[in-house]
Amino acid sequence: MDIESKIEEHLRRCINSLKTTPDEQLLTDVRKALNYRFSEGNKEEITNTYLKELEIPQIVLFDILANRFPLVLRAQEIVNDLFLYEANGMKSICIIDLGIGRGIQIARILKHLNKVNTVKEVTLIGLDILKPALEFTSNIITNLKDELNYTLNFYPIHSQVESIDIESIKELVPRDCEKILVNASLTLHHIQQEEERLNLLRKLKSINPSIITLIEPNADCATDDFDQRVFNAFEHFSALYRFINSLDLEEVEKKGLKQFFATDLFDPIALPNSHRFEKYNKCETWINYAKTCGFKEVDMKNRSILQEHNKLNAELNLGYVNLKFEETDLLGIIAVC
Repeated sequence: MDIESKIEEHLRRCINSLKTTPDEQLLTDVRKALNYRFSEGNKEEITNTYLKELEIPQIVLFDILANRFPLVLRAQEIVNDLFLYEANGMKSICIIDLGIGRGIQIARILKHLNKVNTVKEVTLIGLDILKPALEFTSNIITNLKDELNYTLNFYPIHSQVESIDIESIKELVPRDCEKILVNASLTLHHIQQEEERLNLLRKLKSINPSIITLIEPNADCATDDFDQRVFNAFEHFSALYRFINSLDLEEVEKKGLKQFFATDLFDPIALPNSHRFEKYNKCETWINYAKTCGFKEVDMKNRSILQEHNKLNAELNLGYVNLKFEETDLLGIIAVC
């Protein structure tokens, strides 16, 4: 069977399995990914062509994601509420942010903690693999301190999350710290190997956190069954692209967001396992990882305050909230302790 026929066979199987009409940009992106997978030509050239289609600078897209994208905003609000619940009645807490990025989410959490009048000191330990992101975050934190009702101590750490030196982290936690809260938003699925994910969770268990929250895409793009992985990715990103279409954004912004997410779509379809960094798991898998490492699920029904978005459905489960668009799982907010 020639390459074009193989591509169309995969697409036909995916399209026929879904009740909705797929977005045209999705079909274009999946075709490119499958062509890359099956092609024996110059893959570097294919990659460059693919990446050049980002018409809006990524920094602009990050701003849209952080400030105008309801899926991410709702997930972060749930984490904020969970942290507020944990901080209630405490004087000194420590927050460890794994993959702190440009600091937009953590800034919201820190402002949210102003509502807890007992909190007098917060120690923030932020890890990120990108040094410029840490520098940007340091500036945000410096400018934010005057708005806070408590003393904030920030320790930026330039490191891969899976390479975290847990003993150095322990030394940064104050002796009078009453609770350690850990957050990892859209970070842990970048860890390639399952054993590395488990090792990280074991390290975190050793510091006895009161809660660990994860924000993760709720899809199985880690299966070794290629045909199933293609379908899982197609179903997930089909719903994500349709959700983007439903938002009050300019058409060029919608196209830019789709191309931003297309790099995550490209990963499970086009790349061999040795080169993959977007291995999405279902929420239940993350829960099982955590339980293997000695954690237990947080009862989200008692902890989180859900405000429905008119286009998103929220399902409360033991240990996680599942945000759906129509009938498809999109994003999970996982909480263990």
